[in-house]
Amino acid sequence: MKREHDGPVALSVHEAGHLVIAHSQEALTVGESIWSDQGFTYTNVGSEADWTKPAEKVRSIAAQVAVAVAGGAAELVVHRGVLPEELTVEDVLAETGSIDFQLAQEWLALQRHDPSQDAIEAEVLDVFHLVAAALADRGTSALVSELADRLLARRRREENGTVRLGSTEPEVAALLAGARLPAEYPLTRTTTANLISVTTH
Repeated sequence: MKREHDGPVALSVHEAGHLVIAHSQEALTVGESIWSDQGFTYTNVGSEADWTKPAEKVRSIAAQVAVAVAGGAAELVVHRGVLPEELTVEDVLAETGSIDFQLAQEWLALQRHDPSQDAIEAEVLDVFHLVAAALADRGTSALVSELADRLLARRRREENGTVRLGSTEPEVAALLAGARLPAEYPLTRTTTANLISVTTH
């Protein structure tokens, strides 16, 4: 999610990044990107994962984290043409925006009983790099740009109304079907099992 003051082109690329990465994740279902009449954008994503199964829970959380950072990664790679090498947590926060960054952290915190903030932030950084590398592919970058152009064109036509770009629209679905992206962005730092220590006297 971002607000309109970030610039309409960057905003449309941001949401297209969310849409493309969400569509590629087997653990998720993606609905639509929305540009609200109040000047902010967001993308609807869902999951039907069975969280009583640890592997399914981890895949679902990893996918949600990838989608959360995808908007910022798309702005960096597709909009500005920068392939990140050594980014800090602060850099990723600046690219993704505080809402998406916090969302990624919250998803990761759900995996652990006593999460380490350092591990969570390092995980967000790792996933951001993976997503950015995927979006840097020429074909994927072109796809993000095409979807962003469509969303922006709708916004310009309906300047004061809410506009939507749905993943099930025939033309959008056809574009997304051609995407070749990883179906998972594995987590390596925050998959510690939930442990509760018990002290006896």
